[in-house]
Amino acid sequence: MQEESKNELMVTIRCLVYNHEPYIRQCLDGFVMQKTNFRFEAIVHDDASTDGTTTIIKEYADKYPDIIKPILETENQYSKKDGSINRIMNELTHGKYIALCEGDDYWTDPLKLQKQVDILEHNHKIGLCYTKASIYVQKDNVFKNCHSKPYKGYKSILISNPIMTLTTLFRKDLYFMYLHEIKPYSKNWLMGDYPLWLYLAAKSEIYFLPEKTAVYRYLENSASHSSDLSKQEKFNQNIIDIKHYFRDLFLPNTDLEKEWNDNFYRRNIRNGLDANNRLYCLKNLIKLPTKTFKDRIKIILFSFNISFNLYQKYHK
Repeated sequence: MQEESKNELMVTIRCLVYNHEPYIRQCLDGFVMQKTNFRFEAIVHDDASTDGTTTIIKEYADKYPDIIKPILETENQYSKKDGSINRIMNELTHGKYIALCEGDDYWTDPLKLQKQVDILEHNHKIGLCYTKASIYVQKDNVFKNCHSKPYKGYKSILISNPIMTLTTLFRKDLYFMYLHEIKPYSKNWLMGDYPLWLYLAAKSEIYFLPEKTAVYRYLENSASHSSDLSKQEKFNQNIIDIKHYFRDLFLPNTDLEKEWNDNFYRRNIRNGLDANNRLYCLKNLIKLPTKTFKDRIKIILFSFNISFNLYQKYHK
C-alpha cells in the first residue's frame, strides 16, 4: 500500500484487460502491494469482458479506491480498430511517469515502482527504465528465465529489442511527444511498445535495472503468439517495417539488413518448431543469411525427416 506522502501523482499504471478472470487477481495484487513514498494509480481498462473479470476488478476498486481506477466498457473497443482504447487511456493518464502491465501479467517486487522512480528522479536524462522478468509458460506450467540484456546503444535496439513491456517505467512527457511527432496510430504497426522504445532510445537515455520485478505470462494464440504461422510471419515482417522506419529517421545510412533478415528467419524457425512444422522450419533455415554449424545440421535432419515421412506416406 502507498504511504502518506506528497500530493503529486507520480505514476499512472496502464492495465489493459479482456477475459483475464484466471489471472487478474495476481495482476492487481502486484499493483496494490507496491510500497512507495509517492502517490500512484492503476487505470484498469476492461474491454467488455464476457467472463468474471469485471466483477473482480470492481471488488478491487471498492477495496483500494485510491489505487484501482476501473474503466468498464460495455462495448468492445479493440474490435473497432480505431485507436479508441489508447485515446481513452491517454485522457486518463495524469502521472509524471507511466508503467504498463496487462491483465495476464503481474509484478513480483513490491518496490518496483519506488526503485524506478528514484532512478528517473535522480537523472533527468533517463527517459525509460526497465528490468528483468521471468516468463511463465501457461500450457506447460513452467517458469523460464528471460534473457534480459542491458541497453547497448541505438544500433543494438534496432537489431534486437531487449525491453519487456511489463517491466518499464517511462516519462509521460516523452510519451506524448512520441504520439505528436510519430503519430503511431496512423501507421499499420501491429505492436505498440517496440516503436515507443525506439523513439525513447533516440530522445533519451535508457536504464537497465538488473533485478527481476515481474512475470510475463506466455499464452498461446495471443496477438504476438498466434498458432497461425502466416499470421506470425506477418507480425515478424511488421517488426522489420518498424525497424526500417526508425532507422531511416534516427540512424540513416546504416546497413542492418543482414541482421534484420537473420532475426526474421530465426523468429519464423522458432514459431515453426512450436507448431511442429518441419517443412516451414526447413524453408526458413535455407533462407538464413548466416548459417551456423547447428543450422546446417538442422537442415540435414529436417530434410531427412521430411523425405522419410513422404516416403512412408506414398509407399504404404
